[in-house]
Amino acid sequence: MTIFFGEVGGNQVSEGSSGGSAIYYASDYASADERTAASAAISDRIVAEGTVLLKNENSALPLSAGAKVSVFGIAAKESGTGAEGNDLPYDMSRYGGSADEHYLELNSNEKDLLAAVSAQFETVVVLIDSANAMQLDFVNDPAYGVDACLWYARPASGLGSVAKILAGQISPSGRLPDIYAADNLSAPAMQNFGDFRYVDGSGNLTGYSYINYAEGIYVGCKYYETRYEDAVLGRFSAGGLQLRRRGGLPLWLRPELHRL
Repeated sequence: MTIFFGEVGGNQVSEGSSGGSAIYYASDYASADERTAASAAISDRIVAEGTVLLKNENSALPLSAGAKVSVFGIAAKESGTGAEGNDLPYDMSRYGGSADEHYLELNSNEKDLLAAVSAQFETVVVLIDSANAMQLDFVNDPAYGVDACLWYARPASGLGSVAKILAGQISPSGRLPDIYAADNLSAPAMQNFGDFRYVDGSGNLTGYSYINYAEGIYVGCKYYETRYEDAVLGRFSAGGLQLRRRGGLPLWLRPELHRL
């Protein structure tokens, strides 16, 4: 916060502190309980306004009145926030997975669970609360029978808004800030996303990883709107590498494409 807003000077102290040179920041709330309630309300609003409907087929959503819901997955028992760091592993073998699985795709256990749920239930709704761009090839794979899929950025709370979205009381009208590809390996940035780990002073591998950024501006939509221009526009062939221009602007600068 200090880096962004700058420092006014003096000492930043918590509420209730005193001192002639101290800077005092008065709270907008009368009590800790009131502050917690306000925080929860903001979280609900974030989820209500930011949730994205990625898929909805077979009239899966909204759920009918009185519908019963069974919850599966790691967050069914204990939920957390959707934020994680940048050191995401390319090779999941160090984390109980397979060497040919990367962190941003479903692992074999998750795929087995989704297939089992699809075999036992008529309607399957997937909720994604990842802060990272997950690989979404499973959403349209018949083996997993996904009828509807929602993405939401969940802060410390906000599940109340998710329930209202499922019930049709809130429209999931958000838009994705990033490209969520069916195959993350279709982007060159994926080639620099891997298990590159730091070493300590003795040359031993540490548990910390890093990423090489070598793509310049051609990441996310800027890459797909150039390399796969025809696919993005829904016409012709997506195999050509030539960048066509309209109105003197490169394709990735055309404003109409940024409303996808």
